Amino acid sequence: MAHFLRAKQAGIQKDLSGGIVADDFNIEEFARYGINSQISTLAYDPVQSLLAVGTKESAYGNGQIYVFGRKRVSATFTLPRKASVRVVRFCADKLMVIDSKNEMILYSLETQTSLANYIPPSPVTAVTTDPSLDWAFLGMQNG
Repeated sequence: MAHFLRAKQAGIQKDLSGGIVADDFNIEEFARYGINSQISTLAYDPVQSLLAVGTKESAYGNGQIYVFGRKRVSATFTLPRKASVRVVRFCADKLMVIDSKNEMILYSLETQTSLANYIPPSPVTAVTTDPSLDWAFLGMQNG
């Protein structure tokens, strides 16, 4: 009660801590969002409200991709071989990843499995996608 009275004296008319509940500080919930290594890249899909976080390879394993969304949606994808995640892009209901060994991997967000792997003929230097389309445009080092 004393903090509320001090807030009134300072000119704050409403107790801003009234809407805070104990579940807002649930430690187990925060522990779910641990990331195993350094973050190397990020991608955001405004259509589905998803955030993808790619990590570097480390002593703890291969690079991984963490996908976070609203209402506790989360998924984790691990690269098939020891490499870091270099590029992550959303492409319709899929996740396109290019690793440090220049391998392109396509993951399904719905089934959380790998759909296809492809190694381009030369290193990829530029990538563009549209979150609502199934197309990805790759710019190669050799043109």
